Amino acid sequence: MAALIAGVFALVASPDNASAPKVDTASPSAGLPAGPGAGTVSGSSAPSDPGGAPSSSADKVRWAHPVRLTFVDLDSVPAQVLSSNDKASVWVNYGTSENVLYGPNGGFFTTKPSIAAWQEAAQPTRQQCADLISTQGTETLPIADDSRFCARTAAERVAYLAVKKFDRASGTYLADVTVWETPER
Repeated sequence: MAALIAGVFALVASPDNASAPKVDTASPSAGLPAGPGAGTVSGSSAPSDPGGAPSSSADKVRWAHPVRLTFVDLDSVPAQVLSSNDKASVWVNYGTSENVLYGPNGGFFTTKPSIAAWQEAAQPTRQQCADLISTQGTETLPIADDSRFCARTAAERVAYLAVKKFDRASGTYLADVTVWETPER
């Protein structure tokens, strides 16, 4: 469910019924993890269907996990922690009067709207998110506790971010993220 200088995307495995994952709460100023999968906590990395309902091939989930929101490549499996917004699918600018979510290449030179606010309580389908981005997409949106977003990645995949509360210990938001496969054409 949803600062140029700040933090790291720390990834955590989806909780399973056997045990709860440990969340990396390192301070954003503590440095950046190195390499793909950095900040990943052990656990299942298999794609899942959070809604539990059968899905069509168009709604095939590529992966779904909690993610700390700073700079992340949502096209990688698992999502890859990045050191900047250069190739990030989404990123958050912290430290301003209002925290802001950006899509790929967010900031001054963005030319393609790639994020949209999801207003419904229920999680959207891949197609609902794609349609919302197509009709109401923008380059930046304010981010706050319990906000929800649809996003389009650099590889044209569609993702859904359900933001939880701001974590003061890490200085970041944690979001439940679902990334769908691109449907075959």
